[in-house]
Amino acid sequence: MIKKLVLLLLFVGFSSCEEKSEENQTTATNPNETSSRYPTVLQNIFKAHGGLNTWNSMNSLQFSFDKLDHVEIHTTDLKSRKAFIESSAYTIGFDGENAWIKDDNNKFNGNASFYYNLMFYFYAMPFVISDPGVFYTERKDTTLEFQTYGTLHIGFSRSVGASPKDEYIIFYNKKTFEMAWLGYTVTYFDRKRSTEWHFIKYDNWQTINGLKLPKTLIWYQTENDKPQNSINKVEFFDVSVTSETKNPSFFQPIEGSIFVE
Repeated sequence: MIKKLVLLLLFVGFSSCEEKSEENQTTATNPNETSSRYPTVLQNIFKAHGGLNTWNSMNSLQFSFDKLDHVEIHTTDLKSRKAFIESSAYTIGFDGENAWIKDDNNKFNGNASFYYNLMFYFYAMPFVISDPGVFYTERKDTTLEFQTYGTLHIGFSRSVGASPKDEYIIFYNKKTFEMAWLGYTVTYFDRKRSTEWHFIKYDNWQTINGLKLPKTLIWYQTENDKPQNSINKVEFFDVSVTSETKNPSFFQPIEGSIFVE
């Protein structure tokens, strides 16, 4: 899936998810419309994490985590999805139209256009799948690590984003509706639908400004179509989610940066 970005995606585990029969499918066209546009199970998942209305009232999200020899600070405008990643090694951003990077010492080993919102999408689950043009399909329950979870498959319309053939699967606690695992594929590089699934365990949560957001994510290596061994653990800190909006200049390319494709 990731090919040459193995060093970039320290979080990725290799797997393949077993197929499940489709039961119900729903499409969201506007995240600000009534919650009835989402399947009941997804409404319950949103509610378990603080509510979609609460999420939609926020404008800025910021979180930090350790990465090898430096700390990355990720800031995202939740409405425009402009992004800014700051670290002592490099700086990456997205100004709403183009991704850019400042990396004077060639410390960043990857594709900035792919990376600038990668951790945001993992971190902003489950709310990020309320975006327009998303398809939801309820599937049969799945057992992971000896526990049985409800299963919701997520796909995208062809016009959505740079990788509309990407897929996600949310595995949730059937009693509390709290998200427990995420399965995902990536098609950014070859644009072809992938059958190679990867798994993240949402191991711990923290409540910030009324929203239940990840505190710990664990990436897994998989065998026989299931997650087997953890390969990387990421702890998030200095998390803030607020209704305040960053000045647009915050996301503009800084001096010495270059645009990337």
